[in-house]
Amino acid sequence: MTGMFGGKGRVKKIIRFLFNPNRRSMEGSFIRYFLSASLLPIFVLTFLMALAVYTTSYHTQKVVAQFWEELSQDAEKCMQKLGEEYIRIKARDVARQAEMYFSYHPGADFRQMRKDPKFMSFALQKVGETGYTAMYEAGTWIFRVHPNKTLIDKDVSFLARDLPSWWSLVFATREGKEVAGYYDWRDIDGSVRKKFMVITPARVKVKGRVIMVAATTYIDEFSAPVKRIKEKSQGIISQIKTYQNEILTTLLLLSAFFFFVVAIMASVWGGFIARGYIAPIIKLSEQAKKLGGGFWDSPIDADIRERRDEVGVLARSLKQMASSLQGTFSMLEETIKELKIAQENLKKSEAHYRDFFEGVAVGLFRSTREGKFLDVNPALMRILGFPDREALLNFRAGDLYVNPGEREEVLSSIENSGVAQTREVRLRRYDGREIYAEITVHALYDETGKLEYYEGSLVDVTERHEALEALKTTRDLYQNLYEESKRAQEVYLSLMNSSADAIVTLDLTGKVIYVNTSFTKLFGWDAAEVMGRNLPIVPAEEKDLYEISFMEIAKTGESIQGVETKGRTKDDRIIEVSISASRYRDHEGRPSGVLMIIRDISEAKKMKHHLEQVERLEALATLAGGIAHDFNNLLMVMQGIISLILHETPEEDPKRKVYLEIDKQIQRGTELTRQLLGYARRGKYEVMPVNLNEILVETCQALERTRKDIRFHYKLSQDLPPIEAAPDQMGQVFMNLLLNAADAMPDGGTVTLETAVVSGTSIQSVLPQAKPGQYVTVTVADTGVGMNEKTLEHIFEPFFTTKPPGRGTGLGLSSVYGIVKNHGGYINVSSKPGVGTTFCLYFPVVEAKETIERAVEKRLSRGSGKILIVDDEKPVLEVCAAMVEAIGYTPVKASSGKEALQVIEKSREEINCVILDMIMPEMAGPVVFEKLRALCPELKIILSSGYAPDEKTQELLKSGYTAFIQKPYRLEELSEKISALLFPQVS
Repeated sequence: MTGMFGGKGRVKKIIRFLFNPNRRSMEGSFIRYFLSASLLPIFVLTFLMALAVYTTSYHTQKVVAQFWEELSQDAEKCMQKLGEEYIRIKARDVARQAEMYFSYHPGADFRQMRKDPKFMSFALQKVGETGYTAMYEAGTWIFRVHPNKTLIDKDVSFLARDLPSWWSLVFATREGKEVAGYYDWRDIDGSVRKKFMVITPARVKVKGRVIMVAATTYIDEFSAPVKRIKEKSQGIISQIKTYQNEILTTLLLLSAFFFFVVAIMASVWGGFIARGYIAPIIKLSEQAKKLGGGFWDSPIDADIRERRDEVGVLARSLKQMASSLQGTFSMLEETIKELKIAQENLKKSEAHYRDFFEGVAVGLFRSTREGKFLDVNPALMRILGFPDREALLNFRAGDLYVNPGEREEVLSSIENSGVAQTREVRLRRYDGREIYAEITVHALYDETGKLEYYEGSLVDVTERHEALEALKTTRDLYQNLYEESKRAQEVYLSLMNSSADAIVTLDLTGKVIYVNTSFTKLFGWDAAEVMGRNLPIVPAEEKDLYEISFMEIAKTGESIQGVETKGRTKDDRIIEVSISASRYRDHEGRPSGVLMIIRDISEAKKMKHHLEQVERLEALATLAGGIAHDFNNLLMVMQGIISLILHETPEEDPKRKVYLEIDKQIQRGTELTRQLLGYARRGKYEVMPVNLNEILVETCQALERTRKDIRFHYKLSQDLPPIEAAPDQMGQVFMNLLLNAADAMPDGGTVTLETAVVSGTSIQSVLPQAKPGQYVTVTVADTGVGMNEKTLEHIFEPFFTTKPPGRGTGLGLSSVYGIVKNHGGYINVSSKPGVGTTFCLYFPVVEAKETIERAVEKRLSRGSGKILIVDDEKPVLEVCAAMVEAIGYTPVKASSGKEALQVIEKSREEINCVILDMIMPEMAGPVVFEKLRALCPELKIILSSGYAPDEKTQELLKSGYTAFIQKPYRLEELSEKISALLFPQVS
């Protein structure tokens, strides 16, 4: 290094040269600038590197810490939401299980339920680590299930003072609605923590009370794992900070060392190269001093001019400059002469401008920023109405504006954009009259960019403004009319498209102008396919009539309303439609086209046909009921006589067999009349909650033993709710349907049995008369011979049968129909020849009753006392009296209700029991019953009828001291009914 820089002495000289502050030579300045230029970027780079490392370290630590903090907060919120949802699901799950339990145990109370492990297993569950579920009554606040046994069956409203936030949630459920929220809970150690609670109602009431299910636990249990992760992350962040600080210190030390080494090297090298450049420049500076003194011919060394670096360029430029300056001085003399001529021309131009300024018809002005007029022309004074120039110059520009803010807006716009602005403004003339003026203004600035003044022009445009305003008003009027017409058109189209009926407009030649969306839904053609064409929905056989009718409407204007005809769809289906059409006019009142409204009446016609069939069946049912009642009265006489004969005939008498056969045939007749009564829907017999799955399976098993060639396929719903029905009648319904299916499959086949739960709205498309609510549906489908449409129309009529004579009574399906209808149900049947038949039965799901009379074993019981027999049929009256006498009682006969009341009034103390016929002329059985009870409230009455007990009879039976016996009845049945009513303790 010493050899490179010329020895130690030279290095010392360079160092002294560099650090001598008093040295102001170009050489010293060059070296200092060199050092500044070379070391400053290195110093800045080193400083920026250190700053970047420090900033990176600081922000990395901050970002990591912030990331962990936000992540933990988000995780805690997420876990809190999950915890809330978990508690909500737990409460609803317990409520749904409780609903099912309450439904299957309608009579149980909570004392019984708490003893049931199954109930307690879902009623009292753990929620989280410390939470639990509980149940209480809405409105009474009595806890029925709670882990704290001291609170069970107690009104907990006394806790409202100690736990106000908890009580506010509980009190909000007084109407039985779901509530969720947080409340404060004080632990044993005195700390207060947040708990989350969800309270939801069970939709099945217990003893008329809404039961609320509550689930609660500490919400911070769900965020505990997140807090543990957060604590661990703090240690990791601390380790990252320590590591980054060590890296930063190391980098700063290395940067300082690097900068020191580079500074020394740059200082030495700068002094070495400065010598080669500074000496020629010093010579050129001396030459420049001579040129400054006017010595243009002073020579410059040839070795300096011939250098190929910047110094040589500078020397040659200096030589060229000397020559140029010499020529420039000559030119200056000529320029001064030209300037004098230009000044003369400028005076002439100013005079010309002043003439123009004063004579132009447009108002011209100059003003300051503050609004002081510097100059105005006569036209401006005339427009603004000022009497002279001085009056206007003394007036502030801002005071001319009706709205002073308008001037500020114009000037601000000029200052912001830098270009001239043209605006229409409202001004006030000297006489106070307001005018509209178009003003154009621009700003003028001096050499320093400072604003000198504004100058502009002003034109009175009041007449133009008023004309534009009138034009705008007219335009707005037409625009409003256009908008109104557009809105009216939109409303018109909306109404057309929202119509459920198909709407078509045609021109007077029959070409389609418009169709709505319902047309496309009904017939299949969209608007593009029919626009401008003849209406394609007319079947070929209806075209002539359609054309004649259309032309009549188009020519005469006569309208048609609700004409029923047929229509053809795009897929060539023929549907039933109702057409209404009328001619409409345009805005000038001229006939313009025909509006046609088309309604699909296919379903309506089907429904009408269905209602006609139902009405026919109802009429037949009424007729069948009357016939069955009369037959029961006849059979009553026969049954009574044969019962008396059998009672008096010894067992060893050979005639007894004949009498028993007669009794058997009477029973067969009784069964036939009961089937007729089933069709007539007169009474349900004894009803109780039944599971149709069980009855269906039992009935099928009975048939399976006799028809091995038939395969039964079950699709039974496992959670089928019970219905209220008579089990015997349900068995009769299923047996009749299964026998009908078996007869349709003489060579065997498959019977599919399916049960399910459906809603009333889902079956209204098949059964429009179905009421809302839940239904249990039973489907019986066979693969037999099937039926045609004509047969289907009559299958429910009594005595109608397709079987050969001697095989069937024709009452099977009619009794099915009557029993289903009598239970509030519906029946639907579909069949195709060669495919099979499907019967679908629908029974409403209702709350089952608990009180059911139990059948007792029938035996002959004798007694004594007087029994009043009331019946309008004399043969029945006589036979019944003989039967009563046969079992030891004394009969008293009455052939009408009026006669029976007279008997009771005379000898009410002697009559022990009354057998009352429910169907009598003049005074019906229920009326007689009410009057008898009014005379003697504790009188024992046996109701008798050829019909099964209907709703009215069921109500009478609930009044006490009452029984029912259906005609025809045997002597044993009569004796048991009387004995059970008169001597209940013995029975």
